Amino acid sequence: MRAIAVQLINGTSADLPLGDGTALLMGGTSIPQPSQLYLDAADALYLQPRGFGGTLQSLFTPEDVSPTSETRGEQILDSTILQKFDSGDVSPQNPLVVFGYSQSAAISSEVMRELAGQGVPSDDVHFVLIGDPDNPAGGMEVLSSNLSPQYLAANVATPNDLYPTDVYTHEYDGVADSPKYPVDLLSDLNAALGFIYEHGTYLSLTPEQIADAIQLPTTSADTMVNYYIIPAESLPLLDPLRLIPIIGQPLYDLLEPDTQILVNLGYGSIDQGWASGDADVVSTSGTFPTDLNLGDVLDALGDRKSTRLNSSHITIS
Repeated sequence: MRAIAVQLINGTSADLPLGDGTALLMGGTSIPQPSQLYLDAADALYLQPRGFGGTLQSLFTPEDVSPTSETRGEQILDSTILQKFDSGDVSPQNPLVVFGYSQSAAISSEVMRELAGQGVPSDDVHFVLIGDPDNPAGGMEVLSSNLSPQYLAANVATPNDLYPTDVYTHEYDGVADSPKYPVDLLSDLNAALGFIYEHGTYLSLTPEQIADAIQLPTTSADTMVNYYIIPAESLPLLDPLRLIPIIGQPLYDLLEPDTQILVNLGYGSIDQGWASGDADVVSTSGTFPTDLNLGDVLDALGDRKSTRLNSSHITIS
């Protein structure tokens, strides 16, 4: 039994360079053993920009849809981290970096709690998560659970006070950025298509898209997690239209402005497809957004219609 107390350090630790140690990289569902191509893409997009210059290690985790996949993945990741920690090869200057994608991001969230109980200091491990289903505000496993926010914060959502972490979420990713108001069926369908058009594309984005990710607000400067939203370049709900020859793109352009507003209402917003407010606060499903003014929604739809008509040179008598 380790007698080391977990050393909690302030939120600025999440901004420190990742150092020149070892990075353990796990795949998402159906990718149990990340390839070298996967490692290189994750390194170039998410690790090197954070100052990482060390060794990449592909870590096997089951990453299937069986009931035991996540539990087994947690055991593997936890034991691997403990082995690295016990070897003395990690330090605050060169922490062990853990990269998780989708299912392995959820695995990482649970392992954070296990490591804290096992006495692993917070400044010896740094997590980088993409497409996180345990994202506090929008993660599918959080929003769909119907459990109390207090329970979810303590047992399900990615912890914000245990280990330095960077969480990257692609706008409209139905796994990590689910609508808060499922009564908005357009938003639900858009999120479902976002699983195809957004959730699977994190490693094929450009460095510019990652660099332009928006850092979201948190409840306190002391949070140990940086949350980033990567704005989508199109609306998943309408993306299939682009497959239609000749008329597909014009039809997309015609429908997108108003449809985007109607989709964003599922997130409680007019102009953004992610939850408003602090990103580290657990957000559960609601019925209707209470802080949106119907007049503002109608004005926005009217403005988009006017812009669309003007740009297409259509006149109405």
